[in-house]
Amino acid sequence: MISSTIQRDRPALGALAAASLFCCALAAARLGYTGRGTYLFLCWNLFLAWVPLGLSLALARLDAGRALTAALGAGWLAFFPNAPYLATDLVHLRERQPVPVWFDALLLLGFALTGLGLAFLSLVLVHRRVERRLGARKGWLFVAAVAGLTGLGVYLGRFLRWNSWDLLTRPAELVAEVARWLLAPAAHLRSAAVALFFGGFFGVAYVTLRALARALRSEGAEP
Repeated sequence: MISSTIQRDRPALGALAAASLFCCALAAARLGYTGRGTYLFLCWNLFLAWVPLGLSLALARLDAGRALTAALGAGWLAFFPNAPYLATDLVHLRERQPVPVWFDALLLLGFALTGLGLAFLSLVLVHRRVERRLGARKGWLFVAAVAGLTGLGVYLGRFLRWNSWDLLTRPAELVAEVARWLLAPAAHLRSAAVALFFGGFFGVAYVTLRALARALRSEGAEP
């Protein structure tokens, strides 16, 4: 059964789809101009950013049993860092002739903002479900936990070059890597700082956008 919450989120989904197409069009235009696919990998990263949104839509739509809900939730959590990860692709910005740097800045920023938008909408959908089941306080505790895990996931992806697929293809190695990181935090202070700062950034951004959305809805409800 399609949830009414999905109906009200259709404009956001349409906007994110349009933004994704625009970003990929910029990458394609750059390829056509230079003959080099320098930033085409961003289109794949953007596809991966849509995966958690698709799983969150399934969680919001389906009145599934516990086993299926748990499987969808685990898949969502595993792939969720792929969406905010796009913000870290800004590290690739540098002057690359003959393309002006402002064009590449626009391209990378577009992908970054679209990835963050996909992450925020995906988290909103899951957050709503957790709130309905467990209440508002536990819902926000869930958001805090996701933000922390997102920081860890982004660190593992950006600096250690792990990805979500490794949970299926190399689970033992990935778990061992995370265990080493958790069991000896003093030996990994720089990586812990990266995870903490990015997780904090994402959490603060999410809370801010939710507050702004609530304020806009309140303004629209006034006669």
